[in-house]
Amino acid sequence: MTKGDVVPDFEWYSGISTQNDLPPRCPFASVERCPRYYQSLSLLGSAGSTEIEPDEDERLKRYWERSDLWPRTREYATAVGRSGKQDRTETHHFSNFCPEVAYDRFGYFASYLGDYADEIDKDFAHERLGERGVSRNDWRWRWAAVQPLHYTECPLYSPLVHGGPFPSRPEGAGPEVTLGPPGLRVRFKFSWRELGRWLSGPWRRLVNR
Repeated sequence: MTKGDVVPDFEWYSGISTQNDLPPRCPFASVERCPRYYQSLSLLGSAGSTEIEPDEDERLKRYWERSDLWPRTREYATAVGRSGKQDRTETHHFSNFCPEVAYDRFGYFASYLGDYADEIDKDFAHERLGERGVSRNDWRWRWAAVQPLHYTECPLYSPLVHGGPFPSRPEGAGPEVTLGPPGLRVRFKFSWRELGRWLSGPWRRLVNR
């Protein structure tokens, strides 16, 4: 079976994970753990999905731009695009996407999803699919092109597994505070807001004792 014949649904994805004794889904699928996951989720906000809150989006963008994992050229960047022949208000191409985000939004684990050029092309493709009895689960009923991707094939997976490099801490994360008597001190990280609330409470006398 070639990649063009693959239906990159959960059965396909988890099957590869099981064969390699790995978690069924990517362990770095978080805006704080992977820049591609963040960038994909952020860009979906311009394609009809719920947007990340602007302040949070800006914080995460600044955070990941400080990392060596942030793409430095457009060829490696996650992107969304629109076909010149179609409605310019609709997004029709998703490239260099996190497969985890693509699955949650579109139902397929893929790094690229491209729409049909127009309704004529789509109707012709549907006619051929119907003649061949292709399952409705097949991505070709919705997309002209899909590039399946398991998370272990993602170019960011290896550097993430081996520890980054990452920025030391997200901007605005606040200071570290050491609590407790000598020999039993514990270090905590706070946001500035959390620290303010904590210091106003009865435990403030323990800080930096």
